[in-house]
Order: sequence, then structure tokens, then C-alpha cells
Amino acid sequence: SDEKLNKCRTLSIAEWEHCGDTKVQYVLAYDVSRSTGKENALCALVVIKLTPRGDGTYHKQIVNIFSSEGQHDTWQAKFLKEKVREYKASILVIDANGIGSGVVDQLVLDLNDGNPPYKVVNDIDNQWTKYEAQDAIPMVYALKSQRKETKNSDMINNIMKVFNKLDVELLKTPNEGLKELEKKNKKKFKDDSEEIALAEIPYILTNNLCDEIMNLLYKQRGNDSEVEQISRSIPKDKFSALMYGLFWVYLEEKKNKERNRDIKVDMNKLFLFKKPNIRKY
Repeated sequence: SDEKLNKCRTLSIAEWEHCGDTKVQYVLAYDVSRSTGKENALCALVVIKLTPRGDGTYHKQIVNIFSSEGQHDTWQAKFLKEKVREYKASILVIDANGIGSGVVDQLVLDLNDGNPPYKVVNDIDNQWTKYEAQDAIPMVYALKSQRKETKNSDMINNIMKVFNKLDVELLKTPNEGLKELEKKNKKKFKDDSEEIALAEIPYILTNNLCDEIMNLLYKQRGNDSEVEQISRSIPKDKFSALMYGLFWVYLEEKKNKERNRDIKVDMNKLFLFKKPNIRKY
């Protein structure tokens, strides 16, 4: 609901690089589109900042969003590698259905741009293994929504749950964001300056993300959930990118909880001592 979305919009300052805190990690999530002459063929990159809560779960903040028109696969791969470098990202979650796999094809190569080739961490079908370079770094989670472990229906349910629990922070409105930036920088923006235009982009794109979410109808068909666009003129690329990223986070949290449970079980075994025999003298 609109009210829930607004309650999530509590984040003041957008981030353009890693904040420097070693406890924090950044997840980049990307929805791929290729321009087909339609104005809404957009690619969206969502930056999710994760701060561990200490119980295996993370405090989730959407600290930036990037949007561009569908470009050539190599251009997209170079752009993504640049962003991974700036945010020192732990993982790049990318929609590898259809045209997305072309971008992954480029990500595993050395593109002579000063950034290393990447390795796909969940390459079950060995689709990219044969192209992998010796010095490739494990970075790409290639998400395919028809796979059992990353079913579209589960991803939709997860993003709905995250918003219902207010378990994610989004950037404030452009107006509020610029005020916070002026406070932080201790100086006012000049009206109509290039500086102001650049600074407000993440806040405007967060507005667009919220519009996309409000334009979706959540439907249940048997055991499956799906979303339908009310108006076709409003894209859903930012929503999709966020949905992919949050699902990777959910899988990670699940793994952490299982690990914590195993540790607890081991510790319990450790303390199942036999009663000591106390000799009477």
C-alpha cells in the first residue's frame, strides 16, 4: 500500500560508493532490457546496502538506483563492473533470462577496462564455465526465474513480505533528500544547477520505483503468485531489479540462520557431558 511504501522512505542520503564500514556489504541487482525502439525499454541497477543485525539477518537500505536505456551487452557489462568496483560489491545479481544471458557472457570476459573477469557463482548448467578466465573473481549470481530455487512466485512473495514488515529503507522524496544534503554539506544548492540535477537523480528514481510498485496488481493463481501492470506505460524494471536483489538477500539470511542453528546444535552436543564419577574417600 501507499502508506507502507511511504513508511519505508526514511533514508536521507544516497550513496555513490562503499561507505568504508567493513561490516557493511553491498549487493548490486540488475534488470536487463534491450532497447527495441520503445521508450520504456530500460535497464535498472539497484544498490542494496546490508548491515548485519547479529542474528543472521540484515538491515536493508536501497542507497541508490541507476537507470539507462537498453545498450549493447558490452557497454552494460563495463558499466556494471565499474559499479561493482565503486561499491566494492559482494555480489552482482542479474536477471539471466533471455537477453540477460548476453550481458553475463560479457561479464565473464576480460573487457580490457581495468576490471577483472567475473565468475558465475551458481552456474549449475555450466553455461559460462567454459569461458571462465583463470583470474576470474566469483561475483555474478545469474538468476533464472523458471528455476526451482529462484521461482518468480517465491520472489514476488518475498518482496511483498519485506515491504509489509517495513524491512527495507528507501530514499526520501527529492525535496526532503535535497534538504538533508544541504544540511550535511552546510551549503545551499544553486537553483537549476547541474549539481542539483545530479544530486536529485537517486531520489527521483526512488519515486519512479514507488510508482512502479503502486502500478502492480498482486494476484494469486493456485499456488503461484504473480504481478500484473495496471498501466502498461509504467515500466517495472526497477521493481524487478529490487525483487531479484532482495531474493538473494533472503537466500543469504536463510543460509546464515541454518549455519547459526548448526553451530547451536554442535555447542549443545559439546555440553552433553557424562555425569562425573565422584569418588568417595
